Amino acid sequence: MKIFLIGFNKCGTNTIHHYLLANNVRSVHWDQGRLAKRIFRNLAEGDDLLKGYESFDAFTDMEFLDAQGQCYLEAYKLFPQLAQQYPDAVFILNTRDREDWIRSRLAHGNKPYARRQMSFYGASSEEELVAIWRKDWSRHHCRVMKFFAEGNYRFFVCPIDTDLPRCLTQGLPDLRLDETRYKTLNRTGDRRRLQVSRLNERARWALARLLTR
Repeated sequence: MKIFLIGFNKCGTNTIHHYLLANNVRSVHWDQGRLAKRIFRNLAEGDDLLKGYESFDAFTDMEFLDAQGQCYLEAYKLFPQLAQQYPDAVFILNTRDREDWIRSRLAHGNKPYARRQMSFYGASSEEELVAIWRKDWSRHHCRVMKFFAEGNYRFFVCPIDTDLPRCLTQGLPDLRLDETRYKTLNRTGDRRRLQVSRLNERARWALARLLTR
């Protein structure tokens, strides 16, 4: 059984990937963009879309964006082609509050990701980029819901802010996932709180040094 996450990046892809790994599911996440590039290469050459990744069963964060922002590949948007080749696969729309997603994307990689996206889309400001992202979000979600409403596929929506890991446990009953192995990873808010905590700790240490002189 193949499992495809077909939501955007910064929607729990790494958390879900590691949760599946912890439950002995052969999962691959992003692979430095090589996963998306290989899927598009396979598509162009008429090969099985997962050629080169046959040893994996779950696929998360299937996108590639080069360092210059000139090439952007979103393999998760190939879900109709994946469904055609893998009709028995499970497709998961990992999603979250749209505005939280935008904030997380803007902060991703301390801004380089957003700058590369601006270059790709020719956006002159973050505000223009955010408008593009909002339209893309709505268009993709509508396209996914329409496609799976009209077909007989295994599909469910996973709101990561409220339903993890429960939605995976219920949506993937064959895997008998152990929820005690679930951990939330790479949350932008968590990283910021950790940074603030470290800064406060350093400030307290510096103050204590001054007071003891």
